[in-house]
Amino acid sequence: MLINELPDDCLLTIFDYLNNLDDLINCYKVSIKWSQLIVKRTKKVKYLLESYPENGDCVFHRGTEPIDGTCLSTLFPTLKFAEISYGLNEKVKYKDIVALVRNQESLEGLTGAYASPLFNHPEMVSFDLCMQHIGSSIKQLHDVCDLASFRRNAHYFPNLERLNIDDCLLTIFDYLNYLGDLINCYKVCIKWSHLILKRTKRVKYFTEENLQMDHCVYHEGEEPIDGTCLSTLFSNLKFAKISDGLYKKVEYKDIAALVRNQESLEGLIAWSPFKHPDKPEMTSFDLFEPSMQHIGSSIKQLCGVYDLASFQKYAHYFPNLERLKIISESQYYDGPVLEKLKIIELGLRSCGGLFIVHSFQVMDSCPNLQSAHIDVNDRFFVDETIKLQYLQDLVISTYNDCENSWNDFERLLKKYPNLKHLALRNLWQITDEHIEQLVHILPNLLLLDVRYCYGVTQRAADYVQSHCKRYGRSIKFYFKDNTQIQSDWPQLSTKFERISRGFDFMKHCFLKDFLRLPHLLIPIDY
Repeated sequence: MLINELPDDCLLTIFDYLNNLDDLINCYKVSIKWSQLIVKRTKKVKYLLESYPENGDCVFHRGTEPIDGTCLSTLFPTLKFAEISYGLNEKVKYKDIVALVRNQESLEGLTGAYASPLFNHPEMVSFDLCMQHIGSSIKQLHDVCDLASFRRNAHYFPNLERLNIDDCLLTIFDYLNYLGDLINCYKVCIKWSHLILKRTKRVKYFTEENLQMDHCVYHEGEEPIDGTCLSTLFSNLKFAKISDGLYKKVEYKDIAALVRNQESLEGLIAWSPFKHPDKPEMTSFDLFEPSMQHIGSSIKQLCGVYDLASFQKYAHYFPNLERLKIISESQYYDGPVLEKLKIIELGLRSCGGLFIVHSFQVMDSCPNLQSAHIDVNDRFFVDETIKLQYLQDLVISTYNDCENSWNDFERLLKKYPNLKHLALRNLWQITDEHIEQLVHILPNLLLLDVRYCYGVTQRAADYVQSHCKRYGRSIKFYFKDNTQIQSDWPQLSTKFERISRGFDFMKHCFLKDFLRLPHLLIPIDY
């Protein structure tokens, strides 16, 4: 006898032993006769659970293998309790889960980490309305993962007798800011992985050090971790530091995937970005390969560029750069014009026996530049035919007995007629006579800082004071006292910070040495 020739009562008895959702749905599809018998069997089901049931009133949906869920609302019209888990979401389309819940007239208990998103799923803008007719019957609501969403929809459940909210776990996870801890928690179980995702989607800053800032995760140390989930965990970064230490913790392909996945990345600190220390075949950080082009247009700050040649070759990938820091061997710049650049920090070094640096020639390709911090170690190239009309803040520091004469500096400063704030540091060439010439060269000057220029004396200070009185100008002049400038300009910081709040060169950069400049300037509105 074939199984299909068995009496209906016999088949129904067999189906009563089936409690795996996949098996029931497969049997439902065999024939019209079987589908009718399966419907009879499932009408007796009161509990739809993720775990294995202990009695015939239960059906379980363990595993994530996809199934056809279009018949769920037909099969289970009399549920008392349903576990809407992330696993079920992997198996069944969202619209079929919603149809299942809509169809329940007697549902009293709802649990599962996926129960909360039912109330605010972006594709179901009307789901709040469809919950009204079943909400009054629900007495238990378990594993709600979003207190804010529940607060908006709590009025749909006037008869709740028991409520479990996972905001406690989320609150705990919010205190985790070490990358290794977050990844370990992400791997614990499906529920934890989705809660960790909620936590990491709020992360804006990905740094090496623990900066103790809101929305910040750090990755210090070199202990290896599994980085395959990085691009999943962090999709909304604004600023990222890709350090040599991270290379040792995480595989290169996972770092590249992380950066590629960012749609809103605006600041990037990429120490050794153009040559991986352990992989010489990695000639660039992959920011400069075609697959990375789509993120280049969003980046506004690029810090830690160590190869001017590579940058000028690929600078067109970054049309919206507003701040750039380069520490590199010098060479003549013939890359694209950086139209939107506002702040530049250059530490170019002479090399190859040329004994010349091109820092100011690079600046010539930044027509709208407002602020610059330049560190030079040799004679610099000056093109007097180009003037930067918008440059207002300039810091120049030298070392190693830089051989530039005052005539070089005079020619240079005439290129910036609208300078308001000027600092010349460690320039042994500058004397009192040169200060007298300088105040005439720069008619809009408000602050002149020549501390550590030991050829300048009180005579220069007296001249500046006399000049201001004679021509109705106001110039704050400092040549030896560190405390006075900080007293007169308390808003200007001397504190070493890797990340500073506010896109403000004067506040965060003017009084600092080149190697103590912040890695990132975070706009106030972030």
